Amino acid sequence: MIGFPALFHTELNAARRTWLGRIMLGVFLALAVMSVLIGRFGPEFVEAVIGDTYAGVVPAASWAETYAQWTKNLAQLAMIAVIVSAGGSTASLVSSGRARLLAVRPVDRSAQPMAAFAARALVLAVGCICGVALLYGLTRLAFADAPLRQLLLASAAWVVTALVFLALTCGLSAAVTSPGVATGCSLGCYVLCAALSGFTTLAKYTPLGLVGAPNTLAGGGTVALAVPALTGLLVGCCALALGARTFARREL
Repeated sequence: MIGFPALFHTELNAARRTWLGRIMLGVFLALAVMSVLIGRFGPEFVEAVIGDTYAGVVPAASWAETYAQWTKNLAQLAMIAVIVSAGGSTASLVSSGRARLLAVRPVDRSAQPMAAFAARALVLAVGCICGVALLYGLTRLAFADAPLRQLLLASAAWVVTALVFLALTCGLSAAVTSPGVATGCSLGCYVLCAALSGFTTLAKYTPLGLVGAPNTLAGGGTVALAVPALTGLLVGCCALALGARTFARREL
């Protein structure tokens, strides 16, 4: 792909200098603080509001509850932020007319979606690492026995899941002209995958197994992720490749 380094550098600078990098980092840091607060003070708050009626139902304050809240927040709020941030990665260039600049530059147009994905994947990884570091530090202050291994495994499983849907969204953004359509289709696919992830057979052999894996790993369980991760990355790569091919042949 001719021109990929230059396009990647441009996308990375855009993410660093605009709202994308700051918002993504802020999302992970905010979710880390929120998870610790809910895991530590959530049970006390609920009991203070509703009394002792549901005292046995509300989980006690623990690092396990903190990690569970972290994976829930990642699966909901962080995933939405990832998909929304990628919805206009290429489609916004087309709708605004800026994509025509690629026609007069010595670059391969198919490299644009790839560069957009690579830059956002790097922002995603850095943001998640910072969030995990903050979460673990605060959790250790609240619960001295908080383990690191379970947090790392659950977060790594979520990152793989996020990369699959990031690739899918970037591919759709390159294939269509509307950022809203790309974002909506990706969100719809994610909701459908979350709804079907409870089927054991599908979760074992398809990317559906990635959706519920972080919660299981955070709770100390074990999940066979080799096949779901392989098929998920294959789906993401195919979506990104098809989007790049479509964008390269589109009339700008």
